[in-house]
Amino acid sequence: MKKNCIKNITDKLGRFTKRVYNDISPVGERYGRGSEEYYLKRIYRAGKRYDGTLTGEKLDSLIHEEREAGHILFVIGHISPRCIRFAKALKQKGYRISALYYKWMPNYSGQLSTISEFCESMNGYEYIEDQMYLIIKSRASVVHYFTEWMNCENAFVLLNMKSLFPKIIVERYDTVSGFYLGLKPSVYRYEEKIMEMADGLCLREDIREYLEKERHLKITPNTVWIQDCYEEDCMVTERKERSGGRLSLLYAGGITRDLGLLELARKCIENDCCLDIYSRTGWDADDFRRELFELAGTSDLINLKEPIKHDELIKELSSHDYGVIPYSKNRTGIADTLYTQAKRIYAETNKIFDCLEAGVPFVLSYNRHVGEIFAGYKMCFNLAVEDYDFEMLKKHRDEYRDNVLKYRHLWAIENNIGKLISLYENALLKQ
Repeated sequence: MKKNCIKNITDKLGRFTKRVYNDISPVGERYGRGSEEYYLKRIYRAGKRYDGTLTGEKLDSLIHEEREAGHILFVIGHISPRCIRFAKALKQKGYRISALYYKWMPNYSGQLSTISEFCESMNGYEYIEDQMYLIIKSRASVVHYFTEWMNCENAFVLLNMKSLFPKIIVERYDTVSGFYLGLKPSVYRYEEKIMEMADGLCLREDIREYLEKERHLKITPNTVWIQDCYEEDCMVTERKERSGGRLSLLYAGGITRDLGLLELARKCIENDCCLDIYSRTGWDADDFRRELFELAGTSDLINLKEPIKHDELIKELSSHDYGVIPYSKNRTGIADTLYTQAKRIYAETNKIFDCLEAGVPFVLSYNRHVGEIFAGYKMCFNLAVEDYDFEMLKKHRDEYRDNVLKYRHLWAIENNIGKLISLYENALLKQ
């Protein structure tokens, strides 16, 4: 797009080359959706809402003015501890971070408040034209786009109009290709397109083997694979002992029937083991939660807890012997209707890195590929709920905790952030 292509934006935006992106699907084609003209009109109207003095010339100037070196803009469609850790580590390296976030995305445990501590500015957006205008206005040199797992369409639109925006790094924390069943075909196609078109791509190391060897997706050469990490300066080094020497387990996350929480709670009662359960979203009543409530009412060993901030959770976790991600062998529910077999093998969870930060070993019930890596360091056990051996867990808790403290530096964000910085630098070198 030439420098002066939007000089006449106030005069019906002049003439633009219409490009409807129907290589994916005729998204609203009869209304011109997907064309540069369509989105430029929307960007201009959004800009007028933020700045009533905006003109076509001023918008043109914003698009083409020199961008600020060392300024990274996080566009957050999905927030996770990984996103927060990246922001903090980049700030410690001297980068300036600002963020845009989708106003209606889930804000589990106040994560937006946490990431705001590392950002110069935070702005919410509701519509894609607001997102586009705020990206242009930010003057950032790089956009790091944390896509929501089922929505790659916004990133796809941006990548089709690269000349308007800074370099765009796409983060696919949860890839759908090969891992999720039953989604609309366009969800898979948009994901595959943005992974090919992005100026840079950041993916989790645990899925690399599957995507490279089995999926053979065409992705941008400028790709880095970064395992989820923990923060060294937040790690717990001293364990808060529990009285009585009783084995203690902790689960924190979503409460769904396909988890083996009910079965695990029963086994904990039978084996004199303490189980603390922190719900990610609270304890709104449903049939499954009622069953847990009824069981917890019969024993002091089972404790149902309200959501707490991440740093508080890490401290609580540090006082337990193991973090757990429990599934039964014959579980039913969302995991069986939505996840593929590859998801069970290769996927990882942030809960693992919470355990590393807290300095405790963990018990996985699936995530086999990741589990084998950590089991090799004797930091975790891979057991379905039916196979929990409480005497074995009690016997090895100190040994495995010592190994976590010994080897966890391998997964520290401080030792991996250089890969992300190189990704940004390589993107900026691209013409």
